[in-house]
Amino acid sequence: MSAATISDAEPATSQPPAGTASRMRLSIAHLLLWMAGTALVVALFPKGWLAGPDEFGSREIFLQRIAQRQTLERLSVVAVAPCYGAALASLLVAGVRLLWRRPGFPSLPGHWPLVNLGLWVLIVGAIVGNVPDYSPTYNLHVVVQDAGVPLVILLMLLLTVAVHGVVSVRQPLRWRIALGCQLAAAVLPVIGMVLMSGLNPAQLAITARLILLCWYIAALVSVLAGLWDFICRERFDLFHWVGVVSLLGILAHPPLTWLIADIAF
Repeated sequence: MSAATISDAEPATSQPPAGTASRMRLSIAHLLLWMAGTALVVALFPKGWLAGPDEFGSREIFLQRIAQRQTLERLSVVAVAPCYGAALASLLVAGVRLLWRRPGFPSLPGHWPLVNLGLWVLIVGAIVGNVPDYSPTYNLHVVVQDAGVPLVILLMLLLTVAVHGVVSVRQPLRWRIALGCQLAAAVLPVIGMVLMSGLNPAQLAITARLILLCWYIAALVSVLAGLWDFICRERFDLFHWVGVVSLLGILAHPPLTWLIADIAF
């Protein structure tokens, strides 16, 4: 075979297939980090978010239903904790690879929602952790006083990651749309922080619900994009699918738990 033939053949064999250009292999360190994030979520997840039944007969039945709902709450957190843990672990993995200038994560479409999800978990945790009576419409000013600087940093990181995801992922089109929705969901809380001082409690409540709705829509669009990837048998790495499954788990966790509690207890 001549040198010209070899030089012509090299480009054809060196081009990786679509969706496999950036791959990161799962290692023992990743599993340990995932387990640590999962354990942290189980230990620190807020308690009492699944409220008791509104109507009851005797006091014994009422207390029994409360105990059953608390058990369901704990079991639901344990079941979905790997999804939250994967999101938190992705932040450390992305940060380490950024510091060491090692490409590969985040790079694929499903990586970016996973990192965004980790930042959302920290943001919500910072807000809930500084609202002792779970009344965010009247205590957001307290949150800003106690966790204002970390919250602003997390929001800026969220916005940066969302913008970078939109810029980095060009194909397929469904993921460009999904990441655009993720960016819109990241912009809303930043606007809310800027305008918070001029809003009354009712307007703050509406803003919070709008942010939550926008996040749910963005997460749902990303899950649908991932489902289409699965149907089309796209060749993405494991972390892409972890991102999709984690979004699905966290998306379904509170509504499904509330639904089961209202039906069964």
